[in-house]
Parts: sequence; structure tokens; C-alpha cells
Amino acid sequence: MVYKIDRLTRSPKDFYQLIEFFEQAKIDFISITERFDTSTPAGRLLRNIMLTFSQFERELTSEKTKDKMLERAKKGLANGGLTTYGYIRQDKKLIPHPKEAEEIKSIFETYIESGSTAKTYQMLRNKRVKNKLGKNFSKTNISHILQNVIYIGKVLHNGEIYQGIHEPIISEEIFTLAQNIHKEKQKKFRVYKNFLFCGLIKCEECGSNMTSCFTNKYIGRKLNRYYYYRCTATMKQDWQACSVKQVSAERLEDFCLENLERISVDKNYIENLVFRLNNDEQAGYRAGYELMDGHSKIFPLQSQNHQRN
Repeated sequence: MVYKIDRLTRSPKDFYQLIEFFEQAKIDFISITERFDTSTPAGRLLRNIMLTFSQFERELTSEKTKDKMLERAKKGLANGGLTTYGYIRQDKKLIPHPKEAEEIKSIFETYIESGSTAKTYQMLRNKRVKNKLGKNFSKTNISHILQNVIYIGKVLHNGEIYQGIHEPIISEEIFTLAQNIHKEKQKKFRVYKNFLFCGLIKCEECGSNMTSCFTNKYIGRKLNRYYYYRCTATMKQDWQACSVKQVSAERLEDFCLENLERISVDKNYIENLVFRLNNDEQAGYRAGYELMDGHSKIFPLQSQNHQRN
């Protein structure tokens, strides 16, 4: 039961799929405020017309919203629900917050002097501990601040930069210096390796995701590059945030692949695993797992999908 048909969906494609599912499951669909009998051709036509108008209304509203946001950006007004740190809103306009603006200036100055978000983070942390005041920044927050054009009196909308009407906190010269340092660091820290388990590994100690990284070390005159899965807690906070810190990518990937290969040929283990997954009440709803004949190598489902494609 729904109040109106568009409360279920405004997409005809989704709606037809849902109706087909309802009919197969012998479920009745009722719209409280709209009366149409779907057992007759006229009723189904009325339903389809109403659904098409609902989709049209959604697309029209979306276009109006986009146009309004674009016009605001052209007028120099910032879009978005949350007010950017360093500013407050007065009469729908951004006004620099005295204390926060000083903190933003300090972030840019420290980053330009040190060339490091880690040192900038450490400076803010020491300042916060000493004064028992200030926002609890992470390295990610600092990176976003350093690249936010709103601090030089501009507005970013859909990849385009417009001149804002608010007062800048940072001069364009300082902002440009920070961007140049960031671009130079990006060139130096480019990773030339495909990490097999990127986005899948979690830190056992703190539960944070493990991200790909590398270090360069000179042995004699030869440069050697070492790859790791690094706990993101050490990047968002500092190196001492987690004792695991990082794990050799080569050792971890070899360990995982060796175990996957061993498991792939252990049919009894796989059958027991499938049984546990399908009968584990604490695991929540699962679609069900079934063994497929003739697929005993590593990544059998992936190989089958490639063959179909």
C-alpha cells in the first residue's frame, strides 16, 4: 500500500519490474488516493499515464534545481547545505569567522613552509592539545581545505569556477603556491603497481581500511621501491595511531593467493563453507551459495563470467 503511485517509484522501468514481481508473488498493489483497476486495459492505461507524468514531474524538478544552483553560482553564492569551515552564514551570504579564518591561514602557511600535510596535521594537533580548542582535523580534511577555492573568494560548481561575492580568507598567490606543492607531490608519489586486494583489506587492530602505498629507498646508488598496504588511521591521524602501521604488499598477496589456491582444490572445505554460509542465522539474509560443477580453479565465478562475455 502506498499513498500515491509516485511514492513507490517514478521510473516506469522500475515500476514494471516491481509489478511483475508482485504478480509472481501474488501481492496486491494499492494506491490509496488513486483509483484504477489494473485488471482492465483502461485501468492499466490510466496507471501508465499517471506514472509517466510522475517521471516527467521528477525530471522537471531536477532541471529547475540544477538551473537554480547554476544561477546562484553565477551570482557568486555558494551552494550546499553545510557551511564551509572558516565561514558563517548571514543573510544567505558567507562571512569569515574570525577564529576559524585564522586557523585556515595557519594551515596554508604551515603547509607551504613544510610541504607536508602530516606536519600540518601535527601542528594543528599540538595547538589543539595546548589550547584545548579548535576543530579535530584529519589529514583528509586538511587536503580538502588546501584545494578549496572558496577560501580565495571563488565558488566551484560542476567543475566550473565562478567569482564569489564573499570575502576571501587566503590570497590567490598563497593558494597557487599550495597547489603547486600538491601537484609536485602527486608526481613523486605516483604508484606503478596494480594492488590485487586494494579496498578489500582491513586492519585487524583498529578496523580501518588498508590502502596502497610505497616507499623509495636507496641501496648504494640504486633506487628501490617497496609496496605496502598501509592502515588509513596512520594517514588520517598520525604514524602512532595504529601499531600495525603497514604490511608488505608482496608478502600479503602471496599469502592470500597461496591460501586461495589451497582452498580451491579442497572440495570438502568448500562444501562445509557453503553450508555454514547458507545456514548461519546471524549472517542475515543471503541469496544462497551453490557449488558449480567443473569449476575448481581460483576465481571460478570470475572466469565463467569472462567466458560468457
